[in-house]
Amino acid sequence: ASFVVAPDEALRAAYLREVAQSHLNFGSTLATTAMRAAYAECGLWLDALLVHLQGNIDEVMSRLASDAPCLRPMRPAAGFLVWVDCTALGLSGSGLQRWWVDEVRVLPSFGAEFADDDDKSEAQQWVRLNVAVTRRRLDDALDRIASAVVATRG
Repeated sequence: ASFVVAPDEALRAAYLREVAQSHLNFGSTLATTAMRAAYAECGLWLDALLVHLQGNIDEVMSRLASDAPCLRPMRPAAGFLVWVDCTALGLSGSGLQRWWVDEVRVLPSFGAEFADDDDKSEAQQWVRLNVAVTRRRLDDALDRIASAVVATRG
C-alpha cells in the first residue's frame, strides 16, 4: 500500500484516473496493514536503518576515494542511491557498461537510462549504485570495484 500527496488538483485527478483504470487505486488488506504498522510501530527499526544506510554511504565515499579515486561518487542528499562519475576511466557508454558487468561484476543503474535524449552523452559516464544492502555485500562490491579499477588503469 502507498499513498501520493499531490497538491495540484489537475495532476491529482489525472493520477487517480490512471490508477483507477489500472485497478491500482486500492491496497490489499495485507499491504494496508503492513503500511499502518510501519507508520505506527517501526520507529526504532527506521532509526536503525537510517544509521545503517548512512554507514554504507560513508563507506562508499571513503573506499572509492582511497581505492578507486578515478570514480567520483556524489554523496546523496537523501536516500540510498549514490551517483558515481566514471569519466576518468575513459570508457565509452557501451564500454563502461561492459566494464561494470564483465570486469567488476556489479550491476549499477546506468546514467543514460535517466537522461533525456539530448543529455545522454554526459549521462553515459555516470552510474547509480544502490547501497541499501548488507555491509558484507557492499564490501564485496567495493572490493571488486577496486580490483577492476587496478586491472583497467594499472
